[in-house]
Amino acid sequence: MTRLEATLDNIVGKLRGNGFPNEQAIKQGVVLPVLRDLNWDIYDTDIVWPEYKVPSSQRVDFALCHPAKKPQVFIEVKQPGAAKGGLEQVFNYAYLTTVEYAVLTDGSTWRFYLPRDKGDLEERCVYMLDLLQRSTGESADALQRYLERNGVVSGEIHRVASKYLKSRRNHANILKTWNSLIDKHERSLIDLLAKSTQAETGDRPEAADIIGFLASLRQQSSASLAPPRGLETNTAKRPPAGADTPDVMTPRDDTPTPVEAATPATKTRLGRPSQWDGRIIRSTCAENPRRPGTHGWRAHNFIMEHPGGVSYEDYKAAGHTPNHLALDLEHGHITVEEKDDPSPLDQGTNTPMLPTTDANIHNVTSPRRGTLRMLGEEIEYKNAMYAVLIVLKRLQERDRNFLLNFYRHPGNRGTSRRFVAESVEELYEKTPDLRKYHAQIDDGWLVSTHHNNKRKKIILQIAAEVAGLTLGRDIVVDF
Repeated sequence: MTRLEATLDNIVGKLRGNGFPNEQAIKQGVVLPVLRDLNWDIYDTDIVWPEYKVPSSQRVDFALCHPAKKPQVFIEVKQPGAAKGGLEQVFNYAYLTTVEYAVLTDGSTWRFYLPRDKGDLEERCVYMLDLLQRSTGESADALQRYLERNGVVSGEIHRVASKYLKSRRNHANILKTWNSLIDKHERSLIDLLAKSTQAETGDRPEAADIIGFLASLRQQSSASLAPPRGLETNTAKRPPAGADTPDVMTPRDDTPTPVEAATPATKTRLGRPSQWDGRIIRSTCAENPRRPGTHGWRAHNFIMEHPGGVSYEDYKAAGHTPNHLALDLEHGHITVEEKDDPSPLDQGTNTPMLPTTDANIHNVTSPRRGTLRMLGEEIEYKNAMYAVLIVLKRLQERDRNFLLNFYRHPGNRGTSRRFVAESVEELYEKTPDLRKYHAQIDDGWLVSTHHNNKRKKIILQIAAEVAGLTLGRDIVVDF
């Protein structure tokens, strides 16, 4: 038995007997002994810095430093059973500094996060360990993989963790795309299966048989295309059947994030059928911009046959899918508006993707017009929300990491919503009834639009701060 295993064995015994009743007891009796056995010099406060002060004048329980006095890892300690409540707190600490790795523990559970990665807070969890559900050997292996000093100092732990989260996202995206192909009966997929089956067996199946087969795969895809089981070195076993598990969204140990969270049913993006309902679509082209016979040619031809505009319901009834609408709208080949209201942003309703040219933005009429000044350029806008969208879009064009950095900013959240995110679920996590109020900016990023002018000014203030500009000098908008 290693020294760390012996320490964990002693800790687990006390945990089962409620031997650590508060945060201070957990710090002294759990965290410090574990850090000592992971080769951190707990007696050097320049290396293991207790009560490290972040710029907001708040303090994180421990900062693990390398070199001395330069934090690499934040550790936040919570009351037994209350770890999840400190998640947003420790993320805020990381946002206010350059720290890219964070640990949240209540003594029993240990959660390891990359706060600056993409996704919901829980989606940035690399690993969750419960000492009460693992043998001391398995727990020791996990702690060494995710918190051992040499791995932190060399950057290997952060590198492998980043690679794993990216792989997990990619697998979820693949699953989402696969399910989408099945749901919309993608013709190229049906043809490929038909031709391949005929080549292998001599019999060409009917399209209906292939569609039925794909539908059955749709039900199985969550399991068959699940992401990999954690990091390459992660060999921890699952808890036995019936074992108690904490009520958290984070995957248990090496269990991947549930892929259902990334399926089209829950990760709604602009362009899903429900987002186009009640819209009128018109072509802006003198001739079909797509080559005859290519994907989307028939769909755009159908729109061109109705110069007065076609409703989305008729478009869908004719057998066309919304993915072609999204592409045509992005390239300025069509306009999309509400049946009864040509100014959806001004009324706070669901909004189409922001066009790539500002000329299309100005086609929206509203009494709330004005002129904004941005980096010496004057730009007219038709309503307040479009002014915000113009600023966000211009700053993203200026720096392709702007929206990602805006997303990571601690101010990018209100009491019930975010300002910028990659999905409507994340924009309105606690108020799903408002999810129709959003617009697409660029590169897959969305902005929530159900805001009064005070909140719009907050968005502009964050945008200016992220871009290194000054609101009122470099960006001037008078609502």
